[in-house]
Amino acid sequence: MRRRFNKELRWRACVMRKFYFIAAFFSLCFLQNNLTLASDAKDSLSVNISIDNQSSNDDFRKESRSFLINAAVKNTSDHDITLVIWTAAGWSWVSDNPNIIPYIDAKSNLARPERLKPQQVFSFGVPMTYTSQLPQTFRLGFVPRSGLPASTSGHPLDEWGGVFWSNQVTLKN
Repeated sequence: MRRRFNKELRWRACVMRKFYFIAAFFSLCFLQNNLTLASDAKDSLSVNISIDNQSSNDDFRKESRSFLINAAVKNTSDHDITLVIWTAAGWSWVSDNPNIIPYIDAKSNLARPERLKPQQVFSFGVPMTYTSQLPQTFRLGFVPRSGLPASTSGHPLDEWGGVFWSNQVTLKN
């Protein structure tokens, strides 16, 4: 009798654990759905880029065909926006010129969230490469929540927050 009673208690505990697991799963689904709806407010970012003159004028640039972009992303909306910032910064960028390519190679690449309050600016350097003769004129597009290299993933960029285009710059000889 005691053995049967213990077996029944173990069975009930197993059923209750499954119930709690299922309830927790559906709660997370509901919460995620609500968080998604809450963040559907239209994000608005302003992107300003400039060519780092020091990196664009040395012999290394000419040999490696690489240069650095100074980028500033500003939250122009009336609510906080969370960006995904990668240690390999090129993962979050696309170019409108096929000869200008964000540098995306990295032995280790980590993402971290960066919350921008309204009117706050986040500045960072973006390594780039070029594949054709100079001068080259281009704009860069910032993808705020990229999960893979935005320029090569083939993933719909709208799912990662869309693309926010910068001003136009020219890389010269």
